[in-house]
Amino acid sequence: TQVMERFQCAEKLREYVLWELLRVTRPLNWLHPAFWAFRFFESHMRRFMNDALDGQTVPFIIPIPLPAGMYEGIETWLPEIRVMLILWLRFTDHRYITRVQVALVDGMLDQIINVAISQCLPKDLRLLDPRLASFTEPIDLRFDVALNWVRETRLRVELNNIH
Repeated sequence: TQVMERFQCAEKLREYVLWELLRVTRPLNWLHPAFWAFRFFESHMRRFMNDALDGQTVPFIIPIPLPAGMYEGIETWLPEIRVMLILWLRFTDHRYITRVQVALVDGMLDQIINVAISQCLPKDLRLLDPRLASFTEPIDLRFDVALNWVRETRLRVELNNIH
C-alpha cells in the first residue's frame, strides 16, 4: 500500500484507463455508451458505489487465461495458466485502486514447475557438468516438485519421487 501511494499507482492506473480506453480522440469511443457514462457521471458513480459499499474496500477479480503452448522467450511449452488479477477498490475518492494482487489457482505453480523441469533437464545429467563424465551410464534424474505453504510467508519446496 505504501509503495502504491508513493508511486501514485491508483492515479496512474485511472489515467491509463482514461487515456487508453476512454479518450475523446478515439473515434469509436464516441459510439460507446460506457464512454459517455464514465465521462459525465464518474463522480456520481463513485459516490453511489461508495454509499452502496459503505466505504469498504472490495476485490474486483479479472481472470486472465494464458493458453497452453510454446513460449518462445523461455523456449518451453507450458500448460494453460489461469492467473487472476485482483484489484482492491475503495470509492472514497478518485484513487479507486488501493491494492493490486496476482493470484494463481491452487496447484498451478506445482504443475508449471514440473512441466518446465521435465523439459529443462536433459536425459543425461552428464551433459550439464563435466565432473559427471566418469559415470559410464546415463544419469536420468527425475522428480516431482511440490510447493507447500507452511505459513503465509513461508514456502516449503519438496522434491518427491526422486529416481
